[in-house]
Amino acid sequence: MGAIELAMVAVLVVGLGIMAGLLLLLYKRAGAGEALIITGGSQEPSVILNGGKVVLPGIQSCRSISLELMSVELKSPHAYECKDGIQFDFDGTAEVSVDPDEDAIMKAARFFKEDDVREIRGIVYDAIQDCLKAEIARRPATGLANVESFTENTSFIISEELEKYGLKLHALRAKELRRVKDVQPKALTLHTESNAGGNGVSSMYTGHLAVVTRPVFYDADSGEITISLMGDAKRLTMKARLHQPGPPATDGVPVLVKKIDDSIALVEVWSQLHAQFPSTPN
Repeated sequence: MGAIELAMVAVLVVGLGIMAGLLLLLYKRAGAGEALIITGGSQEPSVILNGGKVVLPGIQSCRSISLELMSVELKSPHAYECKDGIQFDFDGTAEVSVDPDEDAIMKAARFFKEDDVREIRGIVYDAIQDCLKAEIARRPATGLANVESFTENTSFIISEELEKYGLKLHALRAKELRRVKDVQPKALTLHTESNAGGNGVSSMYTGHLAVVTRPVFYDADSGEITISLMGDAKRLTMKARLHQPGPPATDGVPVLVKKIDDSIALVEVWSQLHAQFPSTPN
């Protein structure tokens, strides 16, 4: 083989190596507990589970969505009234994930931002609380005596609701379905505080219940909460830290906004004590 032929072979080998490297860089693979959604290049997006695909830059885009199981704490933000007018509190947990079905994954992708598990937790919390409230409202107090029966029947209603978002309910566990005593929580008043500079800081969300969407600590402002604005179908997300020293509040835990300090919410974990002794702003 002459020098020219050897040179051509060398160029061909180098070219194939470069092409293989480029394909390797462009190859996207779904990791464990996630799905890839590839859009562009065709009319319908494609879902990748347990595999991968080459994504062409400038033509296609790729995003991932988590299929991991998440646990959401469910504590009633306020007492729910049953058919007899008697009020009950529900305390439990729900285990939810995006359903590993192509249609469900596409449905979830339309509702949720990329990898935004915090947003999913907030929507799950709100959806389940709405179902619990509706189911308690249509039953008499005697129909709530059997907690296991209530939880089992309500699970079907919640499953249907979560399916609208491409989510699957794996388990609903009730820790307590408790009848509230005659003493009812009083409405917390809104107020305005002043910061160190003397400028008025609106605290219209003081006294509201929120859900932790990023762990909240006492000595750091890295926490985050999401407040559902009643009647407006909107959510407000803001930085937060604990009002008093204590263990951190983890994702999905309900908290009470005690005050707003320089656009940072000072919160405390919601407990059954609030139902009888409502907190008042400092």
